[in-house]
Amino acid sequence: MAIRSRSPPPPYDPQSEGAEGEITEDAPTKDSTGVKAGKALGIGLLALVAVPVALAGAAVVAAGGVVWGAAKVVEGVGKGLAAGPEAAARAFGQSTEVPPPTRERPSKAAEDHKSKGEREGRTDGTRRG
Repeated sequence: MAIRSRSPPPPYDPQSEGAEGEITEDAPTKDSTGVKAGKALGIGLLALVAVPVALAGAAVVAAGGVVWGAAKVVEGVGKGLAAGPEAAARAFGQSTEVPPPTRERPSKAAEDHKSKGEREGRTDGTRRG
């Protein structure tokens, strides 16, 4: 294994940081104690708020995963229960597709139970003629 040589750090240049007493764009500024306290308070509040929000988000995602998993289990059980009758229907040449629902006319007995006004389309309870 070869040893790599490191280049020496660049020399210190006091001109790049500015003269004493002057603040340049490159020079770091010193914060007052009030600013430091404000920053510390902000970081503390962020930690107090961010952690519960992150935990609540993780709990919601976990609950969604549990519900999705339970739904997949129910779906699998339903397919398993339907496999036998579907196989029997296919063996005897019957279609396994569900026919679309049909709209049938009401029976004559249901028509006889309606009042004359209902049969004529009036719902206010009045009779014609």
